[in-house]
Amino acid sequence: MLCPQFGYSSRGVEGGGVPHAVYYLSRALSKLGVEVCIVTESDCAPIDGIKIITARSHFQLYSLFKTFRKGFTIYHSHYSRCLPHSAYTSLPVNRARTVIEVHHFPLRRTKSYSRSGIAYRLSDSILTVSQWNADKIVSNYGLPRNKVKIIPNGVDTEVFTYLPNEASRLKKTLGLDGRKVILFVGHYASPYKGVKYLVKAAPKIVARIPNASFVLVGIPAEEEPEQKNVEEMKAEIKNHGLEANFHFLDFVGDSLLPAMYSMADVFVHPSVYESFGLPPLEAMACRRPVVVSDAGVFPELVRSGSNGILVRSQDEQALGDGILDVLSDSEFANRLGGEARKTAVEEYDWISVASRTIQHYSSLLS
Repeated sequence: MLCPQFGYSSRGVEGGGVPHAVYYLSRALSKLGVEVCIVTESDCAPIDGIKIITARSHFQLYSLFKTFRKGFTIYHSHYSRCLPHSAYTSLPVNRARTVIEVHHFPLRRTKSYSRSGIAYRLSDSILTVSQWNADKIVSNYGLPRNKVKIIPNGVDTEVFTYLPNEASRLKKTLGLDGRKVILFVGHYASPYKGVKYLVKAAPKIVARIPNASFVLVGIPAEEEPEQKNVEEMKAEIKNHGLEANFHFLDFVGDSLLPAMYSMADVFVHPSVYESFGLPPLEAMACRRPVVVSDAGVFPELVRSGSNGILVRSQDEQALGDGILDVLSDSEFANRLGGEARKTAVEEYDWISVASRTIQHYSSLLS
């Protein structure tokens, strides 16, 4: 596994969705008997059953290929530029196969766009996490459809499960006892996550449910556009006198996330753009009713009215209505949560995803 941004410490996985996917997929592959090595640019704490190698440059990466080319059979990269052209020239020596996994399709064409296209053409296979992504890759890069394989991200359904006792304790710790909790987990500062539409929907929700609390968990603003987005959201919250209804929480360790999801009365993800968001799937595994936008991959994950609710992207009125439908009908909310858990277990458990990945590896090596 090649993932330069991967990091791991005593708090758990460091970083966003891709490092988390690499961690859980690697663990599942290891449980199924695959020898896994993660190559990263960061120093990492040890992970049971998984080897960690640090390569801080493409030169070190190429040296790594030369050193280990007789030992590895699959090079599975989660970042297209992890595999420089010189590295490909060393691979045929041991008949290793290269797989590039595309988690996010870029919204804009940057300098890396053409380099990614070269890497995709040189690789043996492209994995991606959704049909939406696959269609974008094929149409934009002109790749043959049979080169692109869809295997979704997954969720550890043993870790992410409903924990009512832990949820109750956490609500008391956060001062949310007796409140209706509307939860968002993710990079709330990013305009692409659409959290501003949740802020715009808040007055309507609080007018109906005065004890509603909006808990936003994730990475704080890192760049100027994100800082401006957060400042504008907080200004709107203040203008409506809703400061007491909003709680911004920074990074939460992996060990606390299942309890965080479990305390939610509804989980919300109003993205403007989404290739594959792990938090909605984790919330579903924790038996939480979810309200998500119809952007990107979500229509592939959520069957509206069955295992969650889909609403129009960038539509605060529809978002507010969806949230109120859940909060005002406990029987409906429980049914959505039960079906959400069933979907996570039957279709997205990491062991099942890892099994499909192994089958794909085998087809490349045969």
